[in-house]
Formats: sequence, structure tokens, C-alpha cells
Amino acid sequence: MITNRTIDLATIARHTGWRLGFITAYATAVEVYQAVTDDGLHLPVAIPAMLGTALSILLGFKTQASHDRWWEARKLWGSIVNDSRTFARQVLTFVSPRDASDAGLVDALRRTLVLRQAAWTLVLSRFLRGEAIRDRLETFLHPDEIERISAVRTPTNALLQRQGEELRAALDAGRIDQFRFLSIDATLARLTDHMGACERIRNTVFPAHYGHMVSNIVWLFALLLPWGLVESMGWICIPVTVTATVVFWLIEEIGYALVDPFAGRATDTSMTALSRGIEIDLLQMLGDTEVPPALQPVDGVLM
Repeated sequence: MITNRTIDLATIARHTGWRLGFITAYATAVEVYQAVTDDGLHLPVAIPAMLGTALSILLGFKTQASHDRWWEARKLWGSIVNDSRTFARQVLTFVSPRDASDAGLVDALRRTLVLRQAAWTLVLSRFLRGEAIRDRLETFLHPDEIERISAVRTPTNALLQRQGEELRAALDAGRIDQFRFLSIDATLARLTDHMGACERIRNTVFPAHYGHMVSNIVWLFALLLPWGLVESMGWICIPVTVTATVVFWLIEEIGYALVDPFAGRATDTSMTALSRGIEIDLLQMLGDTEVPPALQPVDGVLM
């Protein structure tokens, strides 16, 4: 996630790349051609104007659809933060020992469940980005459990399954009553829903033909615009063409950057930082005093 509130000219040049130089040279060539030719090509300005209007509508739709995907991903991770805290609170307050001799086992069970939830958020962030999941998991999970979840298709689902199994065992052992068990299970169900919604966003590709069509229309607009402006504006058509075309290219780039919020780009949902925040909260709820530091932006980007 980009944390900087401003975008400098170097960033604009980097994202427009060679296209900026090409359209500048092209518009200059059009002006030179018209200046040295007595009867040059004259294109009605209404043609690129109508094309620009249609392009604005298409880009507006693409950018809105991309932003909706990005914003839904961020809301889902906000819900994951809340439900992770809720789960830890329920475990720590609902699961109780049957007698004094059972206190040690219950304390260990509570810690295991809460740490597994911290592991779940970390694994989910890596799973959605297609990264290796094993790094730092030994902090939260037993090595045998790490091996088990690494061998399945969806490790996050395996972790939630294990949470449910241990909570059911606690119910059978009398460490939690039926009503409170159902309350915790409802939290696990919400976490499953959040996980599935994130997977839906990741696995549903934005229609590629739409993006290609928009890109081609931007190029067509860029190539026609100087021919419509050169007769009435002269040399001024060069900066006008460059400015108008760069604006469309940047809007197109914004849509491309936002369309996949789990791609590991600078505009990605800051899942690593959010999972670290969940880890800190859960460890402090367990009473731990030594917790890892919160992640900070690097070069204006928080991952």
C-alpha cells in the first residue's frame, strides 16, 4: 500500500515510460509536417473529441471496478483483524479449567489456539500472494503441524479445521459449554468467509479483452489528437497532446495497479503489516511483553 500522499514527476515518467517520449516526438513530427506542407492533413477536432469522451467512460468504468476490488480486499482484511481479536478474546475468556489440576493444560490450550490464529493470518497473506508459507511459522506452530499444512492445497483451511477440532475436544472434555462453543465456531465461520472472499478476488481475473480494448483506444486517441489540434493551435498542440494522453495513460495505470490487490505490488493490500499487527495484539492479549515491532513503510510503501 502506497503511504505517500504525493506523486512526483519521476514517478509519472517511470509509469508512462517510452510512451511519453514517443508521443512527444510524434506530435512534434505532425506539427513539422503541417508547417512544411502547403496542403497538409486536416482532421476535424470533433473526431478525437468524441473518441476521448468514449475513452473517459471506458476508463472510468475500469478504474471504478478496479478500485472496488481493492477496497473490498481492504475491508476483508479489516474484518480479519477484528475477528482475530474476537477469537482470541473468546478463547481466553470462554475456555476454562474444570478444576485446579486442569489449569495448566487449559493455559497451554489457550496459547496454542491464539498462536495458531496469528499463524493463520500470516499464512493467509503469503498464500494470497503465492509466496512460501513456512518462514517464521515455527514461532507459532509445532513442526509436525507445519509439515501437515504445507502438504495440503489450502493451508489456511487446514489451520481453521485444526482450531475447530481442538475446540470440539475442549467441549467434550468440559472445558467449554455448548453455547460458548457455538459462539466461537461462528467466529471461525466468519474467518472462513473472509478467506473465501479473498480467494475469490485473487482467482477472478479482470477481463483481459476489456483492458486490451481500452489500451488500444488510448493509443488511437493519442495518434489522432495532434492531427485535430495542429491546424488551430500550431505548436501548442504538442504539450496539449502530451498532457491529455499522459492523463489517460495514468488513469489506465491506476486501474491496472488496483485490479489485483494481492499481487505483491506497491498498491497491494498491506497484508504483511496487518498480519504483524494482529500478531502483536494477540501476543499482548496472552500477556507476552516481548513482541515484534510493527512494520513501517519503506520508501513510501507498506506491504
